[in-house]
Amino acid sequence: TPRRQSDTRTAVGHRAERRRYGRPVGGDDWPTTRPLDGRALVAAVNAAGGLGLAYAGRLPGGNAGAVAATRPDGRAVVLTHWHPDTLARAAVISDLVGRLVAVGYPAPAFEVVPVPSGAATVQERVDGVPRGRPPSPRLVRRVLELTDLQAGRADGPAGDRTELHLTADGVGYCLHEPLRRHSAATRDLVGWVEEVGRAAPADAFRGADVVHHDLHLENVLVRRDDPDAIAGVVDWAGVRVGDRALDLVTFGFDVSRRGGDPGPVRDRLAAVPADRRRAYVAHLALRYVDWMIRHGGEADVAGWLAVATDWRGWTD
Repeated sequence: TPRRQSDTRTAVGHRAERRRYGRPVGGDDWPTTRPLDGRALVAAVNAAGGLGLAYAGRLPGGNAGAVAATRPDGRAVVLTHWHPDTLARAAVISDLVGRLVAVGYPAPAFEVVPVPSGAATVQERVDGVPRGRPPSPRLVRRVLELTDLQAGRADGPAGDRTELHLTADGVGYCLHEPLRRHSAATRDLVGWVEEVGRAAPADAFRGADVVHHDLHLENVLVRRDDPDAIAGVVDWAGVRVGDRALDLVTFGFDVSRRGGDPGPVRDRLAAVPADRRRAYVAHLALRYVDWMIRHGGEADVAGWLAVATDWRGWTD
Protein backbone atom coordinates (compact mmCIF):
# COMPACT_ATOMS: atom_id res chain seq x y z
CA THR A 1 0.00 0.00 0.00
CA PRO A 2 2.52 2.65 -0.96
CA ARG A 3 1.55 6.08 -2.26
CA ARG A 4 -0.44 5.24 -5.34
CA GLN A 5 -2.48 8.18 -6.56
CA SER A 6 -5.23 9.11 -5.47
CA ASP A 7 -6.97 10.01 -2.23
CA THR A 8 -10.29 11.14 -3.70
CA ARG A 9 -13.48 9.29 -2.76
CA THR A 10 -15.87 8.39 -5.57
CA ALA A 11 -18.89 6.13 -5.83
CA VAL A 12 -17.05 4.24 -8.56
CA GLY A 13 -14.09 3.84 -6.22
CA HIS A 14 -16.27 2.33 -3.51
CA ARG A 15 -17.86 -0.10 -5.99
CA ALA A 16 -14.47 -1.25 -7.24
CA GLU A 17 -13.13 -1.85 -3.75
CA ARG A 18 -16.29 -3.72 -2.71
CA ARG A 19 -15.75 -6.12 -5.59
CA ARG A 20 -12.30 -6.96 -4.28
CA TYR A 21 -12.72 -6.83 -0.50
CA GLY A 22 -16.45 -6.53 0.29
CA ARG A 23 -18.17 -3.42 1.60
CA PRO A 24 -15.68 -0.96 3.19
CA VAL A 25 -16.22 -0.70 6.93
CA GLY A 26 -14.92 2.83 7.36
CA GLY A 27 -17.98 4.55 5.91
CA ASP A 28 -17.79 7.68 3.80
CA ASP A 29 -15.57 9.64 6.19
CA TRP A 30 -12.31 8.25 4.85
CA PRO A 31 -10.63 8.77 1.49
CA THR A 32 -10.36 5.66 -0.67
CA THR A 33 -8.23 4.90 -3.70
CA ARG A 34 -9.83 5.67 -7.04
CA PRO A 35 -9.94 2.64 -9.36
CA LEU A 36 -7.62 2.84 -12.32
CA ASP A 37 -9.11 3.78 -15.71
CA GLY A 38 -6.88 1.59 -17.85
CA ARG A 39 -7.79 2.91 -21.27
CA ALA A 40 -7.37 6.51 -20.13
CA LEU A 41 -3.97 5.73 -18.61
CA VAL A 42 -2.71 4.07 -21.80
CA ALA A 43 -3.92 7.05 -23.83
CA ALA A 44 -2.20 9.50 -21.45
CA VAL A 45 1.08 7.56 -21.58
CA ASN A 46 0.98 7.46 -25.37
CA ALA A 47 0.29 11.20 -25.54
CA ALA A 48 3.12 12.02 -23.14
CA GLY A 49 5.73 9.52 -24.21
CA GLY A 50 4.82 8.55 -27.77
CA LEU A 51 5.13 4.87 -26.88
CA GLY A 52 2.38 3.60 -29.17
CA LEU A 53 1.00 1.20 -26.57
CA ALA A 54 -2.14 -0.83 -27.23
CA TYR A 55 -4.52 -1.47 -24.32
CA ALA A 56 -4.81 -5.19 -23.51
CA GLY A 57 -7.01 -5.25 -20.39
CA ARG A 58 -7.00 -4.94 -16.62
CA LEU A 59 -4.81 -7.14 -14.42
CA PRO A 60 -5.85 -8.69 -11.10
CA GLY A 61 -4.22 -7.75 -7.82
CA GLY A 62 -2.90 -4.50 -6.43
CA ASN A 63 -4.94 -1.83 -4.69
CA ALA A 64 -5.57 0.72 -7.42
CA GLY A 65 -5.09 -1.88 -10.14
CA ALA A 66 -2.74 -2.42 -13.05
CA VAL A 67 -3.16 -2.41 -16.82
CA ALA A 68 -1.81 -4.76 -19.46
CA ALA A 69 -0.65 -3.27 -22.75
CA THR A 70 1.59 -4.16 -25.67
CA ARG A 71 4.33 -2.22 -27.43
CA PRO A 72 4.26 -1.86 -31.22
CA ASP A 73 6.78 -4.73 -31.47
CA GLY A 74 4.46 -7.01 -29.48
CA ARG A 75 6.29 -6.96 -26.16
CA ALA A 76 3.96 -7.03 -23.17
CA VAL A 77 4.11 -4.30 -20.53
CA VAL A 78 2.26 -3.45 -17.32
CA LEU A 79 1.17 0.09 -16.42
CA THR A 80 0.47 1.47 -12.95
CA HIS A 81 -0.46 4.95 -11.77
CA TRP A 82 1.52 6.71 -9.04
CA HIS A 83 1.75 9.86 -6.97
CA PRO A 84 3.31 12.87 -8.78
CA ASP A 85 6.44 12.77 -6.60
CA THR A 86 7.41 9.58 -8.47
CA LEU A 87 8.40 11.83 -11.39
CA ALA A 88 10.95 13.69 -9.30
CA ARG A 89 12.35 10.34 -8.16
CA ALA A 90 12.48 8.68 -11.59
CA ALA A 91 16.27 8.87 -11.90
CA VAL A 92 16.75 7.60 -8.34
CA ILE A 93 14.34 4.71 -8.90
CA SER A 94 16.12 3.71 -12.10
CA ASP A 95 19.51 3.90 -10.41
CA LEU A 96 18.48 1.83 -7.37
CA VAL A 97 16.80 -0.90 -9.39
CA GLY A 98 19.73 -0.93 -11.81
CA ARG A 99 22.12 -1.62 -8.95
CA LEU A 100 20.12 -4.71 -8.01
CA VAL A 101 19.84 -5.97 -11.58
CA ALA A 102 23.62 -5.66 -11.89
CA VAL A 103 24.08 -8.25 -9.12
CA GLY A 104 21.49 -10.68 -10.47
CA TYR A 105 18.29 -9.48 -8.83
CA PRO A 106 15.29 -10.42 -11.05
CA ALA A 107 13.73 -6.97 -11.49
CA PRO A 108 12.15 -6.02 -14.84
CA ALA A 109 13.05 -3.00 -16.94
CA PHE A 110 10.67 -0.06 -16.56
CA GLU A 111 10.34 3.65 -17.15
CA VAL A 112 8.44 6.49 -15.49
CA VAL A 113 6.25 8.64 -17.75
CA PRO A 114 4.61 11.95 -16.70
CA VAL A 115 0.83 12.06 -17.15
CA PRO A 116 -1.54 14.92 -16.27
CA SER A 117 -2.75 13.22 -13.08
CA GLY A 118 0.67 12.18 -11.77
CA ALA A 119 3.08 9.53 -12.99
CA ALA A 120 2.77 6.21 -14.77
CA THR A 121 5.23 3.35 -14.66
CA VAL A 122 5.64 1.22 -17.77
CA GLN A 123 7.18 -2.08 -16.74
CA GLU A 124 8.18 -4.99 -18.94
CA ARG A 125 5.83 -7.82 -18.11
CA VAL A 126 7.39 -10.74 -16.24
CA ASP A 127 6.44 -14.23 -17.39
CA GLY A 128 5.26 -15.34 -13.99
CA VAL A 129 2.27 -15.39 -11.64
CA PRO A 130 1.66 -14.61 -7.96
CA ARG A 131 1.68 -17.72 -5.81
CA GLY A 132 -1.93 -18.34 -4.90
CA ARG A 133 -1.48 -20.29 -1.68
CA PRO A 134 0.66 -20.22 1.47
CA PRO A 135 4.33 -19.95 0.51
CA SER A 136 6.47 -23.03 0.91
CA PRO A 137 9.59 -22.93 3.10
CA ARG A 138 11.61 -23.12 -0.12
CA LEU A 139 10.01 -19.98 -1.57
CA VAL A 140 10.36 -18.12 1.72
CA ARG A 141 14.05 -19.02 1.77
CA ARG A 142 14.51 -17.76 -1.80
CA VAL A 143 12.87 -14.44 -1.02
CA LEU A 144 15.14 -14.04 2.00
CA GLU A 145 18.14 -14.74 -0.22
CA LEU A 146 17.00 -11.98 -2.57
CA THR A 147 16.87 -9.49 0.30
CA ASP A 148 20.53 -10.27 0.96
CA LEU A 149 21.30 -8.78 -2.47
CA GLN A 150 19.72 -5.50 -1.34
CA ALA A 151 22.23 -5.02 1.47
CA GLY A 152 24.59 -2.07 1.09
CA ARG A 153 23.68 -1.42 -2.56
CA ALA A 154 22.51 2.16 -2.06
CA ASP A 155 24.23 5.39 -1.15
CA GLY A 156 21.46 7.71 -2.27
CA PRO A 157 20.56 11.08 -0.77
CA ALA A 158 19.03 11.28 2.69
CA GLY A 159 16.02 13.01 1.16
CA ASP A 160 15.11 9.83 -0.69
CA ARG A 161 14.46 7.96 2.52
CA THR A 162 11.00 7.07 3.73
CA GLU A 163 9.00 7.94 6.83
CA LEU A 164 7.30 5.38 9.03
CA HIS A 165 4.34 7.66 9.97
CA LEU A 166 4.16 6.33 13.51
CA THR A 167 3.11 9.63 15.08
CA ALA A 168 1.45 11.43 12.15
CA ASP A 169 -0.50 10.47 9.03
CA GLY A 170 1.11 9.62 5.73
CA VAL A 171 -0.25 10.94 2.43
CA GLY A 172 -3.16 8.65 1.56
CA TYR A 173 -1.99 5.77 3.73
CA CYS A 174 -0.93 5.08 7.33
CA LEU A 175 -3.82 7.20 8.65
CA HIS A 176 -4.28 7.09 12.43
CA GLU A 177 -7.85 8.30 12.94
CA PRO A 178 -9.55 5.31 11.25
CA LEU A 179 -7.98 3.03 13.86
CA ARG A 180 -9.01 5.36 16.69
CA ARG A 181 -12.62 5.25 15.55
CA HIS A 182 -13.08 1.69 14.32
CA SER A 183 -13.02 -0.45 17.48
CA ALA A 184 -11.48 -0.85 20.90
CA ALA A 185 -8.93 -3.28 19.48
CA THR A 186 -7.79 -0.91 16.75
CA ARG A 187 -7.70 2.02 19.22
CA ASP A 188 -5.38 -0.04 21.38
CA LEU A 189 -3.23 -0.86 18.36
CA VAL A 190 -2.85 2.74 17.19
CA GLY A 191 -2.06 3.79 20.76
CA TRP A 192 0.78 1.27 20.75
CA VAL A 193 1.94 2.45 17.30
CA GLU A 194 2.16 6.05 18.52
CA GLU A 195 3.92 4.99 21.71
CA VAL A 196 6.49 3.11 19.63
CA GLY A 197 6.86 6.16 17.40
CA ARG A 198 7.59 8.48 20.31
CA ALA A 199 10.26 6.10 21.57
CA ALA A 200 11.72 5.19 18.16
CA PRO A 201 15.36 6.10 17.51
CA ALA A 202 15.99 9.18 15.41
CA ASP A 203 17.78 7.04 12.83
CA ALA A 204 14.93 4.53 12.43
CA PHE A 205 14.99 3.17 8.88
CA ARG A 206 18.36 4.77 8.15
CA GLY A 207 20.64 2.53 6.16
CA ALA A 208 22.40 1.98 2.84
CA ASP A 209 20.20 -0.82 1.54
CA VAL A 210 17.84 -0.80 -1.42
CA VAL A 211 14.32 -1.22 0.00
CA HIS A 212 11.44 -2.33 -2.21
CA HIS A 213 8.90 -0.98 0.31
CA ASP A 214 6.06 -3.34 -0.72
CA LEU A 215 7.67 -6.78 -0.75
CA HIS A 216 4.68 -9.12 -0.53
CA LEU A 217 3.81 -12.20 -2.52
CA GLU A 218 1.65 -10.43 -5.11
CA ASN A 219 4.82 -8.61 -6.14
CA VAL A 220 7.01 -11.74 -6.07
CA LEU A 221 6.04 -13.60 -9.24
CA VAL A 222 6.86 -17.29 -9.56
CA ARG A 223 7.38 -19.46 -12.61
CA ARG A 224 4.30 -21.12 -14.03
CA ASP A 225 6.03 -24.53 -14.03
CA ASP A 226 7.55 -24.18 -10.55
CA PRO A 227 5.68 -22.25 -7.82
CA ASP A 228 8.83 -22.14 -5.70
CA ALA A 229 11.05 -20.53 -8.38
CA ILE A 230 11.03 -16.73 -8.55
CA ALA A 231 10.44 -15.32 -12.03
CA GLY A 232 10.73 -11.68 -11.01
CA VAL A 233 9.97 -9.05 -8.39
CA VAL A 234 7.74 -6.24 -9.66
CA ASP A 235 6.24 -2.89 -8.60
CA TRP A 236 9.40 -0.84 -7.90
CA ALA A 237 8.06 2.72 -7.98
CA GLY A 238 8.16 2.88 -4.17
CA VAL A 239 11.81 1.80 -3.89
CA ARG A 240 13.83 3.75 -1.32
CA VAL A 241 17.17 3.94 0.42
CA GLY A 242 17.06 2.58 3.95
CA ASP A 243 17.06 -0.61 5.98
CA ARG A 244 16.05 -3.79 4.13
CA ALA A 245 14.70 -5.14 7.42
CA LEU A 246 11.53 -3.18 6.61
CA ASP A 247 11.09 -5.43 3.56
CA LEU A 248 11.57 -8.46 5.78
CA VAL A 249 8.77 -7.30 8.09
CA THR A 250 6.50 -6.54 5.11
CA PHE A 251 7.17 -10.01 3.73
CA GLY A 252 6.70 -11.60 7.14
CA PHE A 253 3.29 -9.97 7.62
CA ASP A 254 2.21 -11.30 4.22
CA VAL A 255 3.47 -14.80 4.95
CA SER A 256 1.49 -14.78 8.21
CA ARG A 257 -1.69 -13.53 6.53
CA ARG A 258 -1.47 -16.32 3.93
CA GLY A 259 -1.14 -19.00 6.58
CA GLY A 260 2.57 -19.60 6.10
CA ASP A 261 5.30 -19.90 8.72
CA PRO A 262 6.93 -16.53 9.51
CA GLY A 263 9.57 -18.22 11.67
CA PRO A 264 12.45 -18.02 9.14
CA VAL A 265 11.70 -14.31 8.57
CA ARG A 266 11.71 -13.65 12.31
CA ASP A 267 14.97 -15.54 12.65
CA ARG A 268 16.54 -13.08 10.17
CA LEU A 269 15.05 -10.13 12.04
CA ALA A 270 16.54 -11.28 15.34
CA ALA A 271 19.78 -9.53 14.38
CA VAL A 272 18.01 -6.17 13.98
CA PRO A 273 18.10 -3.89 17.06
CA ALA A 274 14.88 -4.31 19.06
CA ASP A 275 13.81 -0.66 18.83
CA ARG A 276 14.10 -0.68 15.03
CA ARG A 277 12.33 -4.01 14.77
CA ARG A 278 9.47 -2.67 16.87
CA ALA A 279 9.22 0.48 14.75
CA TYR A 280 8.97 -1.54 11.53
CA VAL A 281 6.30 -3.83 12.97
CA ALA A 282 4.34 -0.78 14.17
CA HIS A 283 4.55 0.77 10.70
CA LEU A 284 3.21 -2.35 8.97
CA ALA A 285 0.50 -2.83 11.58
CA LEU A 286 -0.73 0.72 11.01
CA ARG A 287 -0.37 0.49 7.25
CA TYR A 288 -2.37 -2.70 6.74
CA VAL A 289 -5.09 -2.19 9.34
CA ASP A 290 -5.76 1.40 8.28
CA TRP A 291 -5.96 0.35 4.64
CA MET A 292 -8.47 -2.41 5.36
CA ILE A 293 -10.67 -0.18 7.52
CA ARG A 294 -10.95 2.21 4.59
CA HIS A 295 -11.07 -0.31 1.75
CA GLY A 296 -11.97 -3.73 3.12
CA GLY A 297 -14.71 -5.63 4.88
CA GLU A 298 -14.87 -6.67 8.51
CA ALA A 299 -13.22 -10.00 7.76
CA ASP A 300 -10.28 -8.22 6.09
CA VAL A 301 -9.85 -5.89 9.05
CA ALA A 302 -10.05 -8.79 11.50
CA GLY A 303 -7.53 -10.83 9.53
CA TRP A 304 -4.92 -8.09 9.35
CA LEU A 305 -5.57 -7.06 12.95
CA ALA A 306 -4.83 -10.64 14.02
CA VAL A 307 -1.56 -10.58 12.05
CA ALA A 308 -0.60 -7.20 13.51
CA THR A 309 -1.40 -8.38 17.04
CA ASP A 310 0.69 -11.51 16.60
CA TRP A 311 3.68 -9.55 15.30
CA ARG A 312 3.26 -6.94 18.04
CA GLY A 313 3.41 -9.74 20.60
CA TRP A 314 6.58 -11.05 18.97
CA THR A 315 8.31 -7.68 19.40
CA ASP A 316 7.35 -7.23 23.07
